Amino acid sequence: MGEQEFLLQQPVIALNDENIFHCEHVQILLDEKPIVEDGQLTIADIGVVKGRIDESKLTLWLE
Repeated sequence: MGEQEFLLQQPVIALNDENIFHCEHVQILLDEKPIVEDGQLTIADIGVVKGRIDESKLTLWLE
């Protein structure tokens, strides 16, 4: 996500373009709602990521 690397120890759905290392979309099922603070999301078992939450669609937008 962005220029950061994360180790995801759970199944995800990842959509990419021609480069397998460049994901356009990653879907992760979370057990806990992320903590939002100062434009960052703290996601349990993943870490801190820049982004925001769209409450209406239950979607996280990560930078």
